[in-house]
Amino acid sequence: GVEDVESSNFLTVYPNPVQDMLFIRSDGKVQAASVYSLAGQLQMSTQNTSSVDVSGLQTGMYLLQVKTDKGTEVKNFIKQ
Repeated sequence: GVEDVESSNFLTVYPNPVQDMLFIRSDGKVQAASVYSLAGQLQMSTQNTSSVDVSGLQTGMYLLQVKTDKGTEVKNFIKQ
């Protein structure tokens, strides 16, 4: 039925653009979060946290992959 269909928009990251701390709001429990450059290089990863300290990243656009108990989603964000 319709209740079995999950939305792919269960994840929000803020603020965007970000300077220091990037926060994750999700319908599910965050299990892991990984930050990648647009070239696909892993920049950092965290476990079981709803925030990521991105203060050490250079200015630019990045991808945040978040794994939760409801699935995996990728969001882009801008580091100022």
